[in-house]
Amino acid sequence: MSVDLKSDFANAIRKQLDRYPVWQPGAPFALGDYGVLRDKTLYKLGNIRKFGVAFSKESGNEAPFQFQSKGTSLVGSHVSGSIEPSGLVAPIQASFELLFNEEHGIFIRAQRSRVNQIKELREVALQLRQNNSWNFEWKFVTEVREVDPATIIMGSAAGTKLKLEGDADLLEQFDLGGLKVGAALSFTGEAAFQVIGVVGPIFLDLSYLPRLWRGDVRQAAAPIDELPEEPYARLSAQPYVADDDNDI
Repeated sequence: MSVDLKSDFANAIRKQLDRYPVWQPGAPFALGDYGVLRDKTLYKLGNIRKFGVAFSKESGNEAPFQFQSKGTSLVGSHVSGSIEPSGLVAPIQASFELLFNEEHGIFIRAQRSRVNQIKELREVALQLRQNNSWNFEWKFVTEVREVDPATIIMGSAAGTKLKLEGDADLLEQFDLGGLKVGAALSFTGEAAFQVIGVVGPIFLDLSYLPRLWRGDVRQAAAPIDELPEEPYARLSAQPYVADDDNDI
């Protein structure tokens, strides 16, 4: 897939969901992974545990996850069925139309999803600050959204649509986010990007250590109102702020 598509997808996710996408969706990423930004996504170099930094994770409840951007809509349409010569009822056929009224509209359905976060983020940042091997250009993963499974589709241009046709029960699974890889659905129309049945991480939240910091590494347990500022910063989700791609 093209670099432009990767960047378009990353910018759409960042703008609409305030997160960085995993590329490709489902690729192995974990809390504490660090690296540099390339084409608006994280290029992994390793995990902060190799610097002797230990942390625990906090996990949210498992629940369905759905998102569709402004101007994106899923419309049900024709339903048909027939009686076969044997007298058995043929599977009911149905179709949906996915409409994208804005450029790079996003549609996501996940049957199961969970968010994991680093629990002691301040302590982690302070430990990294004390490590002379840490590069202040690096970003590290502080939150991961995982899915099992999910469908992710991005429209191409404003006014485009995607038609889905197949058994009614499969279309129901599509709407619930439960489609598996290889599901026998027909897709016709225009979509810039689509992935069906993805399992694993799809979104990351990233932080970095500001090079200039007015705090003290001995203040790990201090209340936030006693610190001049936190020892880390969340990477801005604004398109062109603190987001220059870095080469190794």
